[in-house]
Amino acid sequence: MRPPIREICATVAAHYGLEADALLARDRHKSVWEARSIAIWLARRKYGLSYPELGREFGLDHTSCINSVQRVEKAGGLLRITADGLAGRVLGSVLVYQADAARMN
Repeated sequence: MRPPIREICATVAAHYGLEADALLARDRHKSVWEARSIAIWLARRKYGLSYPELGREFGLDHTSCINSVQRVEKAGGLLRITADGLAGRVLGSVLVYQADAARMN
């Protein structure tokens, strides 16, 4: 796993009270898949990795990565608030809603 991806996993895992390695396991508990989905979404946003690249990084099939990204992008409520908050921390000064606003126009 690339060091920058490891940093994303560490940030997201800490928020959820998990170990970073838990995001790489095939655990399907809600807290783990939710955290993993956000980490995958953040890695795609920050580094522009393809779905096959994300799959290799997270030990998943590329279709699982597609589902994770779509789940976060379509989410509302607490999942989206959490994802956007973590995006602000991981992405720094990048506007969280910039991509969403562009899509709506």
